[in-house]
Amino acid sequence: MSGRRGRRTLSALAGGATLAAGLSPTVQDDRTVVHVAYDAVTTGHSTGLSAIRIPGEPAVLIQPVVLAPAGPTVDGSALAKAAQLAERRAVESRIPRTVRPVAGIITSNFGARWGTTHYGLDIANSVGTPIRSVADGVVIDAGPASGFGLWVRVRLEDGTTTVYGHINRYLVRTGQRVRAGQVIAEVGNRGISTGPHLHFEVIDARGNRLDPLAWLNARGAGYA
Repeated sequence: MSGRRGRRTLSALAGGATLAAGLSPTVQDDRTVVHVAYDAVTTGHSTGLSAIRIPGEPAVLIQPVVLAPAGPTVDGSALAKAAQLAERRAVESRIPRTVRPVAGIITSNFGARWGTTHYGLDIANSVGTPIRSVADGVVIDAGPASGFGLWVRVRLEDGTTTVYGHINRYLVRTGQRVRAGQVIAEVGNRGISTGPHLHFEVIDARGNRLDPLAWLNARGAGYA
């Protein structure tokens, strides 16, 4: 072996030893380093090599170039949509649920009637038809009532009072907490009544009587 070729072989061996140690060999003299990509993201092994080329000589040293592993990509638009959905659900969960007080046919609306004011919504159905609390609240009265025969009144969480009149019988007691949709009474024909129906009223926290149909419609529980 000639001295020059021996030095070149030793250089190659030294380069390999340096690679095994995870280091880069030192480049000196008139050698030119040509880099080729190294992929350590998924395999941990090189997919390319670097060569040290001596003018007029074949390349003999190898030097991997390690790229830093890329982190997982994040879809910003997907995150934004997920955040919007979570916010919408949170808002919806804070809206009190409202249901119709009873199934049936509207026979008289809120407003002027027979030379006076009718403050409720009359919904006709057969005696014994279930009457439900329109929203969460507390029963403030259940029993006899002038003109209605029997009634139930429920104070809702926002201070609104709902009235259920002309009932056949009540199924709750004063002070009882009720949920939206809970059956609290049955349709009747008691008091001053022309037939079996529910007389339903809505009174706000300031004592103002509201149009019950408009109130229900605004909460998605109206009648078609």
